[in-house]
Amino acid sequence: MNLILKAVIGILLFPVAAFAVGTVVNTCVRIKNKSLLRKPLGQFLQIDGHTMNVLVKGQGSHTLVFLSGLGTTSPVLDFKALYSRLEDEFRIVVPEKFGYGFSDIAKTPRSFADNVELYRRCLSMLGIKGPYILCAHSISGLEAMLWAQRYPQEVEAIVGLDTTPADFTDGKTEKTPGPWRVMQIKALNLCGLSRFAKPKCLPHLTEEEKRVIQELSVRNNLNNSIVSEFRDIPNIGETVRSGALPTQPCIHFIAQRDPSITWTEQWRECHQEYADASADGKLIQLNCGHYVHNFEHRKIAEEIRELSKRL
Repeated sequence: MNLILKAVIGILLFPVAAFAVGTVVNTCVRIKNKSLLRKPLGQFLQIDGHTMNVLVKGQGSHTLVFLSGLGTTSPVLDFKALYSRLEDEFRIVVPEKFGYGFSDIAKTPRSFADNVELYRRCLSMLGIKGPYILCAHSISGLEAMLWAQRYPQEVEAIVGLDTTPADFTDGKTEKTPGPWRVMQIKALNLCGLSRFAKPKCLPHLTEEEKRVIQELSVRNNLNNSIVSEFRDIPNIGETVRSGALPTQPCIHFIAQRDPSITWTEQWRECHQEYADASADGKLIQLNCGHYVHNFEHRKIAEEIRELSKRL
């Protein structure tokens, strides 16, 4: 009985001890790697008592504003493969909203409508006037549509990068993580296990940039700002559906999904509807994953150039 009792105590204490050791090691690693995050890949703006990072590069008669998907660790690095092919011909703006990249994690809940106003304030502070070509990935496609609905004079065109249609915001596609899931992720971040999750689809980054992504993922993964966005998905979907479809010129790139997924055809039909509502709309299917701008950045860059010539 004594042996069994000791074994049970050992089994119960091992994960606690491992977590404690991991937390200490992770804290030391974060202190060692602090210099990686000291200089942002962009510039800092002070908005509503928080620091926001934004990258501005290039110059041209058209301004491309890149809006990231839900939970993207660092939009500045995520979009690099695409905007690096366009910065010689366009002005590039990559805002990192609160909770993303080098920006602060907001203490109060954030909605997608809040994000649209955040982008507009950011551009105003930088003195960059519209209209803009909004290049939106995933769920931020709804931000782009809301922007076009509320401020049509500010949106010159929309480039959708496998954006989430408003019809897919009922909680089935993007489910809000529950308290237990959030606690799990925060524990993984604290003890450093999330460091072992390798960045996907980012072969174009330098080794140092990959280290930056890894360090940012430990800090940003499923933080409070991102969780509040998850909770706002039904609201933004309903808001966009209640308005008219944008008529600005657009290109919608969609990922070629597994035919066994039941909503594949509906996904395509929704984007075709967006293209048909446009004065100059185009739908392009790509044989790649959801982060289309990391797989097919050459083709997407060329299509953006062709779109700009028609504007």
